[in-house]
Order: sequence, then C-alpha cells, then structure tokens
Amino acid sequence: MKKVLIALGLCLLQTISIQSRLSAQTIRGQVTDAATGVSMPGVTIIVLDQEPVLGTTTGLDGTFRLERVPAGRHTLRFTFVGYEPHYIRNLLVTSARESVLEIAMRESVTEMEEVVVRPDRQKDRPINYMAVSSSRLISMEEASRYAGGFDDPAALATAFAGVTGSLSDNAVVIRGNAPKGVQWLMEGMEIPTPSHFGNIVTIGGGGITALSTHMIADSDFYTGAFPAEYGNALSGIFDLNLRSGNNRRYEHAVKASTIGLDFASEGPVPATQDGSYLLNYRYSTFSLIGPLLPEDAEGIRYQNLSFKINMPTGKAGIFSFWGIGADDWSGQSVDGLEQSINGSPENWTFNQDRENIESPTRFGAAGLRHKMILGDRAWITTSLAASGNGLRYELDRYTDDGGSQSPREHLKSETGKLSLKSVVNTRVTAGHTNRSGVTVSRLGYQQQIRFSENPGTPLQPLTDESGHTFHYQAFTQSRLDFHPFTITAGVHIQHYGLTGSTSFEPRAGLQYLAGKNLFSLSYGRHSQAEPIHLYFAHPDNRNLSLTRADHFVA
Repeated sequence: MKKVLIALGLCLLQTISIQSRLSAQTIRGQVTDAATGVSMPGVTIIVLDQEPVLGTTTGLDGTFRLERVPAGRHTLRFTFVGYEPHYIRNLLVTSARESVLEIAMRESVTEMEEVVVRPDRQKDRPINYMAVSSSRLISMEEASRYAGGFDDPAALATAFAGVTGSLSDNAVVIRGNAPKGVQWLMEGMEIPTPSHFGNIVTIGGGGITALSTHMIADSDFYTGAFPAEYGNALSGIFDLNLRSGNNRRYEHAVKASTIGLDFASEGPVPATQDGSYLLNYRYSTFSLIGPLLPEDAEGIRYQNLSFKINMPTGKAGIFSFWGIGADDWSGQSVDGLEQSINGSPENWTFNQDRENIESPTRFGAAGLRHKMILGDRAWITTSLAASGNGLRYELDRYTDDGGSQSPREHLKSETGKLSLKSVVNTRVTAGHTNRSGVTVSRLGYQQQIRFSENPGTPLQPLTDESGHTFHYQAFTQSRLDFHPFTITAGVHIQHYGLTGSTSFEPRAGLQYLAGKNLFSLSYGRHSQAEPIHLYFAHPDNRNLSLTRADHFVA
C-alpha cells in the first residue's frame, strides 16, 4: 500500500511539474517604424503586470523574445526615445502556441526643447498612419470574445457608434448606407465579401464568416472619410491583415464550435532561414447538429480554407503568398421532405412544397505580395492578386398533376478580377510622410438569368452577358505633424471602363491635441461601382456614373 501511495505521489509531482512547464509560453516578434517600415533596435519591452519585472530589448534586426511568460492575459509596453509608447493590452498567452507579434511604433513630435508624448495607444487609434478619424483597431481575438460574434469582425463592428447589423445575416450598415457600400481588403487587396452564402439575401452580406481567429492579425475598420489610398467604397472599409506563422517551431490545433470544425497548422518552411507557413481549414458541423435545426437547414454545408506563406529574403525584401476561399451548398428536395412524398399534389400547401432548389456559391482570392525597404526613409509594396465569386440558383417545379418536373428559374453569376497594385511610402522630412500608389484591375463577368412563365414551357433568357472591363485607380496622400496639429491631405482618382465614368476624390483631415483630449475634422469624397449585374438589368444602366458620397466627420 505504501508503494502505491509513493507511486501516486511521484505521478502527482510529475503532473504538477509538467503543468508548470506548460503554463508558461514565449512571446516574440519584431518592432518597426510605422512610417518607414525600418527595423528598430534597442526598443524596451516590459510585461506590466508581472513581479518581478519581466522584460527585454530588441536586437539589431528589431526582433525580441520574452521567455516563460505565464499563461493568461497580459499588457505589454514598448518604449523608445523619440517614439510614442506602444501598448498591447489583453494579449492572451496560452500554453498551446507561441505569441508572435509585429509592432509598428509611431515617432513622437519634438519641438525645440520640448518633447510631447501623446496619450497611450487606444483601440480607436488604427494601424494606418494616415488615418485621423472614423477609424478603429479591431482584433479577431476580441471578436472571438464578443457575445454572438461567431469569430466575425463584422459582428464586432456592430458594437461601434453608427454601425448596425441584422439578425438574418452578417451584413453591416454604416450610418444608414447599404451593406454593398462596405469594402473588404486582405493584405491590401480588395477581396469578395468573406462570408459563406454571400450576396444571396443581401448584397454585401452573407450567412457565416469564412474568416478564422487563427489567421487574422490586428486590422483596421473605417466608417467614413477614409484616407486617400482607399477607393471603390462608399460606407466602410475592413482592412484585414494576415499574421505570419511561427518560423521557429511547428504548432497544430483542432477546434470544434457551432460554426464548424477547425484544423489549423503553422510552422517554419524547410530550407529557408526565416520562412513560415500558416494554414486553417474549416468544415461545417450542420450535419452534426442536424436534429437541432429546421428540416430545410439540414441541406446546408460549407467549407473554407485560408493560408499564408511568408518568405523573408534579406536584401531582396519579403515575399508572401496568401489566399482564402470558400465553397457552399444549400437547397431543398421535394423527395426528401416528409410532407411531400414523390411529388404527390395532395401533400402540397405552398409552391415551395412542389419545388427542388439547388444554390451553390463560392468565392476565392489569392495574392503574391513583395515588400522592399528602400534605405532608412521609404518602403515599396507590390501585389498581384486574383479573386472571384460565383452564384448559381436552380429551381425546378412539379407540374400540377405531380407527374413530372421542369425548370422554373435559372440564375448564374460569375465574376473574376486580376489586380496589380504598387504603393510607395516615403518619410520626406521628420514631420512629413507621403504615400502614393496605383492599382490596375481587369474584371471578367458572366451573367445569365432565365425564367419560365408556366411549368413545362422552355426557359426564356432575361439576361445573357459576358466579357471583361478595366478599373484604374491612383492616389497620393501626405501627413504633416507639427504639434499640436496633424494634417492629412490627398486625392484618389478612379476610372471604370464598363461605363466610362471617372471620379476625382479629394480627402483631407485635421487633428488637434489639447492635453488628453483629441479633436478631429475630416472630409472625403468617395465613389463606387455598382455590382456588375446591375449594369445588365436594363440597357440604360450602362450609362450610369459611379455612385458618389461626400463624408463630413467631426
């Protein structure tokens, strides 16, 4: 008996020892200048809520490493002479994986003998150096904690002033504008709405997000008067960033939730010095929770995949390859419903009881991005991206006698885009930063709508269009800092080839710092092309100009 107790005691001590080792984790990353992208050596990093003090400094390449940080939520402070203190609040450290951070610090304003340090970074301070108002930092980790958020940044955004949503989908309405006025960007490139079953009920919205908390890093959300670099949007911008995978060790995770089974993996890329990959796949669990759903919901299934491969090359810059895609299916079968057996008319109450419906949807985007540091004052990024989405809707209806079924409605909408974008960011002087760029996009489309007036009659074409067009965009903007004022000014120009419409859009912002209070005024003219199928709904629509809006924000 004594030997058994001793063995149990040793096992218990071993378990406690293992748990102790697993309850700590490593935080590491790199610190750069927000305006130039240059690495910052000598930055001091401290975990504020730890006794004794836990901290470190960045090396010559701007990287840092904090080992044996206790699991839990922590606040990190980054400080460097001549720069605003940077805070990472509520960082969740888990034993499952390392926390890899990418920090961009902003230079503080200096006048003669006076050094002005601005307030701590708050959530209403975006990552984008050029934004002075109507912008906010969002994080997927925060979205995962938002009640009913389902890991969806759109759901989190509805908690902000001037933003609302719907219980029927995840469309976002900003200051009364339609959801189609919201633009989604990933790694700086425009992508289709990243939602399953997108644009079925509402253009600009969908059913369930295709994004994952495992993939998305801190990102920006804009609700008006956007910086000049953003175009082809009327009401809001989700500017999403993908985080880089762990380039030191392999980490894998499996998660089950109400929106799907997630499989995630990240780690170093063999035969490279600092390369890494990041991968996430999700499959719907509607089949698993079928008994809890309405009968017609069991026919819903979806899956999505997202990834990023990061390849630093030293003097040749940083290459990254990223992608996101989703495949969905929904429909109902008369033969599969208990109240309608083999198309028997006596079981019909409504028209839908005699119909077979199939509605698959899909979207995808992939891009190659290159970033190069040009000296100590500038950087340039060049991106090539391809994206597209597709929707097909087939409705067959049984004849009145239930003897046969014939096509009733047919809709097919497919669009594709190939875009090339280049942006140059330059610190002209200590208080003046300029960012300029150009984007060229080739848009392909195929639109078909066919309809039968009566069961048994052939489908008649209402719309049958295919082809391609070009969309050109260019911008330049500057930020001027002279305490206590910050001024941003720029212009965005775009030309839409399908309608021959051109838009000239001035943007400007003023920010005034009075003690701990921050006041801002912003103006922007914005324009957007309509969903491409609208231009084929009527011949006169080909003459429509871009939809325009003027934003005034105080």
